[in-house]
Amino acid sequence: KAGKSSNPKQEFTSLIEKEGMPETIIEDVYKELQEQHPLLSRIKYVYVKYLTKWLLNDNPKQLAKWGEITDEIEKEIKSGFRVVDINQSKLSAFLFISKGLLDLGPTFLDNYVRTVLKEAIAYGLEEGIINGAGVKGEIVGINRNVAAGVSINTETGYPLKEKIKATEFTPVKYGELVGKLVKSEKGFIRPVTSVDLVVNPVDYLTKIMPATTYLTADGKYVNGVFPFPTNVIPSSAVPEGTAYLVLLDEYFLGMGMNSNAAIEYSDEYKFIQDQRTYVAKLYAAGMPKDNTIAIALDISELQPLMSLF
Repeated sequence: KAGKSSNPKQEFTSLIEKEGMPETIIEDVYKELQEQHPLLSRIKYVYVKYLTKWLLNDNPKQLAKWGEITDEIEKEIKSGFRVVDINQSKLSAFLFISKGLLDLGPTFLDNYVRTVLKEAIAYGLEEGIINGAGVKGEIVGINRNVAAGVSINTETGYPLKEKIKATEFTPVKYGELVGKLVKSEKGFIRPVTSVDLVVNPVDYLTKIMPATTYLTADGKYVNGVFPFPTNVIPSSAVPEGTAYLVLLDEYFLGMGMNSNAAIEYSDEYKFIQDQRTYVAKLYAAGMPKDNTIAIALDISELQPLMSLF
């Protein structure tokens, strides 16, 4: 109704100012992205709205102290909270829609916009979660060294993680790699029941699949064989020859929306073509909770499983 009124821009602006952008819209869009992009399905996002700070538990393991029944209570439990500044960045895309499509109704238009924009948003999120530098409006990716006290370059952002050479996924070698994710920077042991291996789709077929597949005695191939429970997640945002062993549920992604600028459009830019320009924006802040939740692997010389026997 607002789009087809005599003054649609004013009608739409008034609608947003009165109603705001419902939280369910953010949840629905992100849910759709999760269903089709395995990387995003492993990220636990938090809808932070307009918050500028967030509390993370930085001291998860604290022991009570044993003593005699008549002893004084001596153990003080410290909160261990770390305040995280939520400096939200903008992820945006635009598209043109013929004004004639408005006659097809809001349901069609909603589906059309989602179909066109959700892939752009999904790939933008994946790129940021994996490769974000943390400067110039980018979130911080899992490929960055975010250790306490690390120097941040104003141009290139956080330094890249040093790669660990991985030539085989035998129990001993793979166990050593997974073991690097178990202990936090502060030395606390985190429970790890499974890990995520994020790889380029080409590397999955040429490196990971041969390294985790064997031929049984009855002539059948069994693939996806890891010494430790592993979720393999292909992503085109990962460069070939590289993989990231990571605990994706330990990545912090805070998502919010500016209710006055979530969606904007203009009829002037493509006036002659009788098209309306839509600009969609998503605001988010993201970074690894700890530098030890991910390691970078050089898998350029990863050996096939069969060649090791």
